[in-house]
Amino acid sequence: MRFVIVSSLIGFIRNLVTTLISALVKTLNKWFRRVWLNESEFLHILNTTPPNSYSRCITIESALASSRNPSLKAMIKRLDEMVKSGDYGDFLKRKMSVENAVEVLTGLEPSNSALDDIERMKNELKDALNIIWTYNYLINMIETMANTPCTWEEHKDKLFRIWELYKPDEELEFVGEPPQSKQWKDLGFQYIDPCSDFRSAGLLGVEFMSYLVSTYPTESKRVLGKSVNPLPDKYFPFALVTIHAVDLAKKFCVGGPAKTHFFNTLKFLTTMRWFISKDNLADEILEDCRLEWEQTLKDHFFSFASVLFFKFIKHWENYGAKSLLDYGPAKTQFVNIMIKDLDKPNALFIGDYELEEPLDVSLFDD
Repeated sequence: MRFVIVSSLIGFIRNLVTTLISALVKTLNKWFRRVWLNESEFLHILNTTPPNSYSRCITIESALASSRNPSLKAMIKRLDEMVKSGDYGDFLKRKMSVENAVEVLTGLEPSNSALDDIERMKNELKDALNIIWTYNYLINMIETMANTPCTWEEHKDKLFRIWELYKPDEELEFVGEPPQSKQWKDLGFQYIDPCSDFRSAGLLGVEFMSYLVSTYPTESKRVLGKSVNPLPDKYFPFALVTIHAVDLAKKFCVGGPAKTHFFNTLKFLTTMRWFISKDNLADEILEDCRLEWEQTLKDHFFSFASVLFFKFIKHWENYGAKSLLDYGPAKTQFVNIMIKDLDKPNALFIGDYELEEPLDVSLFDD
């Protein structure tokens, strides 16, 4: 017992000393760069990382999170509050908040910093900050959708749309209220009421299932055809796998592993560059901009979930399952493989089924 206590105490002291030394080295490093190299922490990050990359964004995010500067803490709080309230989806508010954040960061530069460095910092920090908080906004969007229960009262048209997309030549026959049909099981639902299957992913699952067949009609219907194979080592519930794929994509985003993919790809959304002059800032135009921007973000997330879906199908085909009882172990193995792949700084989950045109969430134009 005494040995255990002493060992725990030694471990605690060792960790404390390591933490203190690490903090001291970091502080001295900042001081040296500022005093001798005339370079702030954020300018150093910009000078040592590729533009709009995961390595740049994650380093800036980490530096902001660990900062004890009151101005930076207040800046982060404002941006986080805008994400939670939905104001970050408003073009003008988003643009103004990011530009104000950039002014706060560049205001920390040494007074004798070169003007060229300051201007370059402003442009590059705008892109990096926008990517970071756009990702946070995306997480807020998909969590809200996932927490929205699927009900016949609210989503009847969306549910019937799923059937029409996957089974255009077969009429859905249903009884009761809400509508129930054994035909839903032909799509891989476990219940005669699909709302029961969508409980884990909510509205997010409903919209992803429509997105999958709308964007990849040939591939998704081919997979659906494979899923109904009567052989026990071939069958799998198509709808359930689809729901699990989008739920896994959400967990990867919320938990952090997907940051590599999104920090590396959000820079490409060139279709989202707004050309808005002071003469046409009507509310309806701004709302259209907001809806288009949010839809593009949602589609970008769904494209990531689609890659996970098709990757899992390949994994399942090669897993050597003997029956559906192997689904759990196969899924666990797949998750571990994906986490390992996403852990690479240059991770890009574009797969074999990714959209041909890359996307871009850039907000600022010179």
